[in-house]
Amino acid sequence: MTTGRLSCRVVLAGALPPTWAEWFPGLDVHGAPDGDTILRGQLRDQAALHGMCTTIRDLGLSIVELQVEGIRG
Repeated sequence: MTTGRLSCRVVLAGALPPTWAEWFPGLDVHGAPDGDTILRGQLRDQAALHGMCTTIRDLGLSIVELQVEGIRG
């Protein structure tokens, strides 16, 4: 189990308004050429990853792709 920082990339279905970036502090939020939204950045641990997924669910957004990798230090 990874307990340290995590690098993540999440593709969400559809384009989010720029103001929605405030829901994902510490992550870069930008549009993809196909109209989806990409979240990218580092999370402090697994709990932060679960929190981000909960926020996505609570906002009614759909995850198209999720990539997470532990950062070894």
